[in-house]
This record gives sequence, C-alpha cells and structure tokens, in this order.
Amino acid sequence: MIKQIRSLIFILVPLLLLDLYAQNRPEIRRLSYEALDEIIEKHKGQPEVFLYLEAFLEKAKKEENLDEVIYGYQNYIYEVEYGQKLVYADSMIYAAKLTKNNDKIGSALLTKGIVYYNGRDHNRALDSYLAANLLIATGDDEYLKYKIQYHIAQEKYYLGFYNEAVSLFLKCADYFKEENSRAYLTCLQSLAQCYTRLGNFQESDEKIEYAFKESARLKDFSIISYLHQAEGVNDYNRKLYNNAVSKLKKSLGDFKKVKDFGNLSVSYFYIASSYWDMGKKNLAFPYLLKVDKIFTDKKYIRPDLRKNYEMLIDHYKGKGDRELELFYTNKLLQADKILHTNYKYLSSRINKEYDTAKLITNYKDIKHDLRVERGMRIALLVVSILMVPLAAYLGYRNVQLRRYKKNFEQYKKNSTIPPIQTASRMHRPNISDDLEQELLKKLGRFEAAFGYLKKDLKIEKLAANFGTNYKYLSQVVNYHKGMSYPDYISNLRINYIVKKLEEDSKLRNYNFGAIAEEAGFGTAQQFTDVFKKKMGMPFAYFLRNLE
Repeated sequence: MIKQIRSLIFILVPLLLLDLYAQNRPEIRRLSYEALDEIIEKHKGQPEVFLYLEAFLEKAKKEENLDEVIYGYQNYIYEVEYGQKLVYADSMIYAAKLTKNNDKIGSALLTKGIVYYNGRDHNRALDSYLAANLLIATGDDEYLKYKIQYHIAQEKYYLGFYNEAVSLFLKCADYFKEENSRAYLTCLQSLAQCYTRLGNFQESDEKIEYAFKESARLKDFSIISYLHQAEGVNDYNRKLYNNAVSKLKKSLGDFKKVKDFGNLSVSYFYIASSYWDMGKKNLAFPYLLKVDKIFTDKKYIRPDLRKNYEMLIDHYKGKGDRELELFYTNKLLQADKILHTNYKYLSSRINKEYDTAKLITNYKDIKHDLRVERGMRIALLVVSILMVPLAAYLGYRNVQLRRYKKNFEQYKKNSTIPPIQTASRMHRPNISDDLEQELLKKLGRFEAAFGYLKKDLKIEKLAANFGTNYKYLSQVVNYHKGMSYPDYISNLRINYIVKKLEEDSKLRNYNFGAIAEEAGFGTAQQFTDVFKKKMGMPFAYFLRNLE
C-alpha cells in the first residue's frame, strides 16, 4: 500500500508542477539567466526547482545560446538520480560539440566522468577523464587542466599508485589554493589519505590537522566528515581502536545525507575492523553486513575492503554454518573478480593513455624550448650590438654605487642624517613675535609627540589644530626649520624611521609598505623616493648595508 501511494505521488507531483509552469510560463521565461540561476540555487533539492531548470533550458535553446544550454543541462545533473544524470551529461557533451571548442567539449566529458566516479564506475570514469584530458591538454584553460589532473589523481589513488597521486595532489592543491577553496581542501584530504596508504601516519596527521585549520579559515566545512574518517583510519592502523570507532562514527551522518555509499562502506568497514580486533565480534558483525549490502547493491569494492568477506567467512566458519560460509566465500570470489577486472583495465589505461598524453605535452614543450633557444641566439646577437651603451650604463651604475657607499659610510661615521635639500626662501615671518614664539612651541610639542607620523598631514589641517592660519605656519617652518612644510614633515619622518631601524632589528624584516606606514607615509613609493632624496642612496641599499 505504501509503495502504491509513493508511486502515485511520484506521478502526480511532476504533473502539478508542469501545470503550474504552464500557467506561469510567460512570466518565468522573461527572467534573465542570472535571475533564473539565483532562483535555481535557492530551490536546490526542492521539487519546484524543476520549473526553473526547464525555463532556463528552454530559454537557452530558443535563443540558441549554446553556452547556456550546456549550463542548463549541467544544472539538471545536480537534481536527478544517477541514471538521469548520465542522460543530461550526454546532452551536455552533444551541445558542447556543437561549439567546436575543445575546452568546452573536454569540460563536458569531465563532468560525465565525475558522474561515473560518484557512481563508483571507475572504468567509465577513467574513459571520460582520458578523453577530456586529450582535448583540455591542448587548450589554454589552466583551471580545467588542473581539474582533470585532480580527477586522474583520484583514480591513481584508487588504483594504489599513491606516490604518483601525491605528486599530482600537491600540484593541484598549490593551484586551487587561490582558485577554489573546496577543491583545495579536498586535495589536502586526499593527500592525507595517500600518506595513510603509504604508512606515513605522521605526515597524514599533519595534513589532516592543516586541513581542519584551513577549513576553519576558509569557513568551508564540506570535508569535515572525510577528515574524521581519515583520523579514524589512522587510529585504527595505530591500534587505537576506541578512538577509531568514535571518529569514524562522526563521519557517518554526512555520508548518509549525501548518499556517499563508497565512503559509508569504508567507514563501516573500519568500524567493524576496530571492534573485531578488540575481540568485540558481536559489535563488528552488523557493520560487516552493511559493507556487504553496499557491495550487493552497488558492486562497490576496493582492495582493503576485501577483508570484510574474510571476516564474515571466519565468523560463520566459527559457528559451523557451512551454508553461509559458502555463501560469503562466493561473495569474496565475486569481489576478487571485480577487483581483478577493474584494476587490470584501469592500470593499463592510466599508465598507457594518460602517460601518452603527457608525452604529447612534453613534445610540445620541447618544440617550445627550441623556439626559445632560437630567440635567445637572436637576443644574444642584439645584446652584442648593444654592448657599448650597456657598458656605459654599467659604468654609470658603478659610479652610483660608489656614491651610495660613500654616503652610507659618511652617515655611519658621523651618526647624523643630512637635512633634505630645499629651495625654500628663508624670509622672516611677517607675524608678531608672540605668535611666532607660540607656533615654535607648538611645533616643538608636535615633534615630541610624533605627530608627524599621522598620514595625510596637510599644512591646513595642522594649522587648524594650532589655531592659526596655514600661511603663518608655513612662514615659521620656512624660516626656523630652513625648509618647506612638506620637506619638514618628510625630514622628521625619515629621521624617525632611520633611528627605529637602527634600534629595532625586527623592523628591518618588514616589507617596504609596512615600513613606509610605520614612518607615516601613504605609499611605499612615496617613502622610498623621499628616503633616497634625503639619504643619498636607495632605501634597499641602506637596509642591506645596515644589516
């Protein structure tokens, strides 16, 4: 009865939605792609999302916008069951081929490979990846190139080529760190798994800990369950069975939620193995059956899960139940057949076709290098012609360096900093003596309080703080300080930062921008220009010699 009700709902709900769509079709179709995409994102996983998926795709087809048609089919893949995912993936590939763009065709093939991979059909997944790689490798889309490398690395891991997988995952992690936080975090998680399989548990633990920190920093917690699973597997290998069970159970909820039967099987197996090795076979048994059910339903198996059937056989052999012992022996033979078939097929293809693609890429690289060498020979010829002016430049540069050295030695010898040269005229201020003395006292207090370190310190602003006219202040600075107001402020700042650099060695390790900010300058360029003018040498030269 319940099945009949479910079947009726399955038939009626789509009909109701189609009727609703028919009623509102003109209004929905008038929406832009961006508006439809936002609505689709908002209604993901809900029945009404199909109204807008259909509207998006129909709009794209009517406008003959192939890019949006491809995207429309891709949107469907996230909302339908496995069999339908493959249908929409094929439609994506067909639309991509109409564009005659290798990157788009390769991307569509990659999407189909990912559908196969999530369905744990590794043979067909690898076929799609290799076909995509041949197209993408010749294009200019770096993101796609690294995306396919990541998925081939996943197959390398599945096959047991852990060192090769590590090499690919490290490159992908480095690229995706700035491009895609989810892909970056997944690379870190995959690296941890590879190190576990290599028996390097310390390196694996470090990668897991780093992945937890990066996940928190990026506020992306999508891989937390996978990290708990990785921790649990490491604890199992260290024979910390209680810890392993606790961490592995933490991973189950999310795996069930997203229907990740592959990782569910792995967590079930290691929970069972932990209980088994603790001598708690009664607690292990239900989890052994869960692994078997996934194998029966999905035909998912990998080498380490093979032991699941050895334990079941041992269990029934101990009970003297020959029928079930024979039953699970037959299951183990089925598992072995799948492992042998898959691994033999995948191993030969990934080593032959993938590495052949790498050779093609290397061939292109060699051709590129030869072109570069020819260019270098031409460049050397040009350089030889330009040697005379180059020699003149080098001579001038040498004179500059000697002058810098002399100025630095003079600075160290006298322990004084020369004032900035200025073209300011030194006329006595045209103000009362009282006001003149008052402004001088205020300038003294201003210098003592390091007021000159404030940014954007225009004379009008400082004059207002002093309660006077900026022209009066300018006259006082010109006459008593012997320089213009901008040079006066710059002079104070350079004196300050030079003294700080002498006293605080840590400050010397800051970048130029941070040092400029410390000195009150708005930009590093402004700071270095003023510094060179005052000190008679570039700031980099001064800093290097100060060390």
